[in-house]
Amino acid sequence: MPFPNLVYRVLADEPGRLESCWHRVRPGLVLVGARRLRERLADRGLTAAFSPEPQEFVTDERRRKLTDVLNAYDSGNSCNAVLITLLLQGARGDAESRLVPVQPPRADVPGERRPLPPMLELEAMSDATREQVLRLARMVDPKGDVVPSLFRHLADDEGLLNIVAATLRAASLSGDLDRLHNEITARVAATITEWPVPVDPLTDPGTRALIEPFARVIPRMLAVSAVLHSIMTAD
Repeated sequence: MPFPNLVYRVLADEPGRLESCWHRVRPGLVLVGARRLRERLADRGLTAAFSPEPQEFVTDERRRKLTDVLNAYDSGNSCNAVLITLLLQGARGDAESRLVPVQPPRADVPGERRPLPPMLELEAMSDATREQVLRLARMVDPKGDVVPSLFRHLADDEGLLNIVAATLRAASLSGDLDRLHNEITARVAATITEWPVPVDPLTDPGTRALIEPFARVIPRMLAVSAVLHSIMTAD
């Protein structure tokens, strides 16, 4: 990803906390690779069943913008959904794990890519845009107060944000959003059982309290992404 995830920034507020979490999950991640986790959670058969209504305001430029944002977050969220679950639940370790590729995973070499739209702070948004972003955040996690960064990247284009909101409302009403969320949660659970090395769960209540909201939000955002990818193919 082109910037540190929100969960990393939250954990980094206290010296040593992020490092402690990272050292627990790094040995397995080195063996598995982040690309493998994206294949498992975001790139295999996750499609919305409903067909979104054609939107005359979905221009090619807006499709490109949404695609760039979704692709960045698909990579980060796939990795973080697994790592946060490991930190909360731990893993017994599977020495014969099928997660480990035959060839050692290669680190992606950053290539040229279009910069993502600016990630606006809530205070920098108009009242209408801020309320729309907060409604979307409540749709993702009614019990929490995390405002997913993905929505903040789209807040500079009110028209695109409205298209996203209409699509997610339709997916929520159809049950597609919940279905995809359940599928992703099941994939995370299966991945934990195949994690190649043991992981001791966090015992510090303060750190657990910090990441528990992300354990709810991140799989849900992967479901949001699967729904929003349907906008790119709608006529």
